[in-house]
Amino acid sequence: GSSTPDKWKYKDIQRVTNNPSLSFFKKPQKLVFGSNYVYALKRSFSKFIRGQQPISPTFSKGGFSRAWGGAALPLSKNDLKYWPISYDELIPHYREIWKNVPMSGINDRKYEEIYPRFGPYSGSLALPRPCSTLLKLIQNDIGLSVNNNFHISQSRLMVSSGINGCINCGICISGCPYGHIFQGDAIIDSLVKEGMLKYHKYAFVDNLKAEKSFVKINILDTRTRKKTLKIFDKIFIAAGAIGTSGILLRSGLVENKITLLNSDKFILPLFLKGNPGKHHKDSPSLSSLFTSIKTPGQHNSWIHGQVSSVSSFLDLKWGKISPIMPWSLINRTLIMLGSLPSSLSSKTLITMQRDKTLKSTMIAKSDVNETLIKAIVSFRSSILGKYVLIFPKFHSYLPAGGHHYGGQFPMTSNPSANQTDTLGRLKGVDNIHIIDSSVFPHIPSSTMVYTIMANAHRIVIKALK
Repeated sequence: GSSTPDKWKYKDIQRVTNNPSLSFFKKPQKLVFGSNYVYALKRSFSKFIRGQQPISPTFSKGGFSRAWGGAALPLSKNDLKYWPISYDELIPHYREIWKNVPMSGINDRKYEEIYPRFGPYSGSLALPRPCSTLLKLIQNDIGLSVNNNFHISQSRLMVSSGINGCINCGICISGCPYGHIFQGDAIIDSLVKEGMLKYHKYAFVDNLKAEKSFVKINILDTRTRKKTLKIFDKIFIAAGAIGTSGILLRSGLVENKITLLNSDKFILPLFLKGNPGKHHKDSPSLSSLFTSIKTPGQHNSWIHGQVSSVSSFLDLKWGKISPIMPWSLINRTLIMLGSLPSSLSSKTLITMQRDKTLKSTMIAKSDVNETLIKAIVSFRSSILGKYVLIFPKFHSYLPAGGHHYGGQFPMTSNPSANQTDTLGRLKGVDNIHIIDSSVFPHIPSSTMVYTIMANAHRIVIKALK
């Protein structure tokens, strides 16, 4: 990050882009400059046994935002039918978050009918040529304006753009060396600098004990294993779905059978029917296009797809052999990461064993393959299918892929066991508020981070009044 891409050494590029999971024969996992440190699977103070799904807790500063691609859509109004609050209650908090993060994208009135915009964009990222070609073809198609079951737009990302933003180096699929992709630790650092927050780097929360007017926290120092007790007026828990479950299970505040809701993913190759033109090297390798479709008979739910081209990333990674690669074919190949809402996805059972080890067990969705085929056939039958080749059975299914899960302590108007009220409080516990995706009543097929931030802001503002 201290030098420009033309000064990067080939061996360093190979090292930071190393990712053995990116192959046709493995389930892909997002790494950070070749490291899997964000996935906490082998920690002596918080053991976790993973089942068939690629889920894990995280202890990285900033959580999974250290490894995300910046996709930032709000909930659709259709998704809010599962929530005990109205869309109007979330709007001011979406606006507040928008003002405090970078947001790149383009104005798109039709797409904003489904996923509203809550402020001006700071700019727009360059699109890889295959994606820009596809978007222009579809936008110029008269059929797009009359089809309300299919939508496509340039992606909306929490990524800095403009003069001091993204320089289109193409390495983004492995992480941004310049810090242009927003990460949660940026807010932590700014609040620490302003003296509004104390960040305890080596503190592991073992358990909580709620009293009438305060909360006790038992903390373990991860270096010395020394235990300390601290007392606070209120606690806000945002440890991620699995981390939050662990804290509450160790505290005896919830029943020892927790069901996570998932947004299952699928990977689908797309092949442009037309030639996008000369290879365009300088462009991001993040999601370039967002597309959504409603599949007949599937609860009237949106199924979300993020379309990417990795040509600029491969150009950078291949180095000297890049000029001899068949770019006329590579440029036509796109990847869609598709997402199902939790109503159509698998679930995950989380239990705690006697030694406090957390264990996950997959609760499979019996008709998920049928759902996936229907969704992919719907994409192929839409305007998208006029311009790309889609082969429904070539998809790869990722149950709970992408770490889009939560909802194990859903908000409801009248909470019972393992449920929360609209301020994220378990029944009978007034001074502990859960503010992460754990309280989502439903996991959308679109993105989660923006809504996690907005809902957390809503709960904190109301709880502190």
